[in-house]
Amino acid sequence: MASMNRAASWLLFTTGLALVVVGLSAALGFTVGGILASIASVAALLYAGSVWLGGRPVAAPSVIVFDRDLRITGGPHAGQPIGTQFPPAMRDEIERRCVAAITGQHSRFVCRDGAHQRVFDAALVLSERPPEICGVLVEGALATTPTIPYDASVGVV
Repeated sequence: MASMNRAASWLLFTTGLALVVVGLSAALGFTVGGILASIASVAALLYAGSVWLGGRPVAAPSVIVFDRDLRITGGPHAGQPIGTQFPPAMRDEIERRCVAAITGQHSRFVCRDGAHQRVFDAALVLSERPPEICGVLVEGALATTPTIPYDASVGVV
């Protein structure tokens, strides 16, 4: 379906571009004003087409750092339980994976939020301040395979 939408978009875009050039040339002739009007119209169509046909921006991953009590350690939600940041259907799985991360078990897992799948990574964080920072939960990391072994921990300098 996406390829059909893209093909239809390209067809409409090229047809519109051709109609603008032909129409303005016929209406204004080859005068300086006609040429400038054609250039401005074509530039506007190119800009609109690039915005419309361009890819979606890639969102940065969401990172939540938590302590041993599964409370968020920083940001506007500091002190709140990590589960409160997610829909009720996802909370148990996320909390279970965060507890496992504290014990040193890195995991990549998928939770469903209605019709959407959300991919998470949970890992232990080694720190000089163990009571304050214990784990990290990352949503939407771009890597499809972990770059660190499952038994490794993330070190914090």
